[in-house]
Amino acid sequence: MGEETGALARLAQRLHNASLNFDWTRSEYRASLLCLPVVLLTLAVPTAMGQPRMALAMAAGSITAGFGSFQRPLYFRGGPMVLVSFGIALAAMVGAVCSTNTIALAVAAMIFAFGYGMLGSISASAAWVGLQCCIYLLVSSSVPLHGGDLLNRGLGIVIGGLVQSGVMMLLWRWTPPASSAFFTNPAAGPPRSLRSQWRVLRRNFNFKSEIMRHAMRLSMAAVVSVAVYHRLKFTSGYWIPMTTLIILNPEIYNTTNKAIARMSGTIAGAMVASVIAGVLRPGPWMLVLLTTFFVGAAYALQYVNYAAFATALTSYIVFLLAINHLPEHEIVMHRLWATLIGGAIALVVHYTSHHAEGWMDEWLREE
Repeated sequence: MGEETGALARLAQRLHNASLNFDWTRSEYRASLLCLPVVLLTLAVPTAMGQPRMALAMAAGSITAGFGSFQRPLYFRGGPMVLVSFGIALAAMVGAVCSTNTIALAVAAMIFAFGYGMLGSISASAAWVGLQCCIYLLVSSSVPLHGGDLLNRGLGIVIGGLVQSGVMMLLWRWTPPASSAFFTNPAAGPPRSLRSQWRVLRRNFNFKSEIMRHAMRLSMAAVVSVAVYHRLKFTSGYWIPMTTLIILNPEIYNTTNKAIARMSGTIAGAMVASVIAGVLRPGPWMLVLLTTFFVGAAYALQYVNYAAFATALTSYIVFLLAINHLPEHEIVMHRLWATLIGGAIALVVHYTSHHAEGWMDEWLREE
């Protein structure tokens, strides 16, 4: 009885730490406001032209590039924004092509997830770009596209991302980037040359490297979660593998905390979006404004509290997808279930892989 009480107390403490601790000193309201004009522009112009799909693509590019403005430089100050604009466009096109073939999508997700894991050896900004590519591969797999529609999606994402990148780099001439984008240690950045980067990757390309082990863990999680996603076949099911890859961290403590925060934030975001949708019954222009508002909240809260960030993230995605005439209630409920399933897969993969790695280490020592 005492052990069960202690376990519940530890779980409650972890839930409190993951969801209810707010570090307001890390809020980024000024930097968030700098990103919003382009987000609003890329939403409003295609919507006014009666092109909801293009609005979705361009806004996705501009929103993601906006998040890139909070990353530390990658080759140059705007590197994360520019590189992610092209990377997610390519990933989105690959995901759309592989969408109807479970094996093809699983292989693509495995390769992208492994690359994301290995990019962590270069820098946190490089890993962030890799994660966004994984996300867009999976999100785009929900709707198969070919020919002109496929190219339009990729082009819309690139345009939105590059417009955001150009505007942000222009604004940085008069105002500094977000505080999170500054180097606190000059040696913390990526290697200066591609050759040195290749050496870093080669050094980590072995089973003793924690980077390599985490990349393999991500690959395994990607394959399992894609298989579950295609097996269940419900709207927004791509959130299962996406959530799994987002939550999975090298350290088990961080993975557990992130899973708890992500799940609690998703539940809160689903409730907020449902209430707003039920009360306001938003039309296209109200959806544009709601999306912009919650994007700004996500920008501002991403380093304050992960659960609050997940709440804003869930809300803006619900309203963004509703612009393309997807029903809010259906999006909310399916995303909620998908997040719970994806979080569970991340925890299971992490615990089992760590046990397997322990057995492998013992075997290697005996050899």
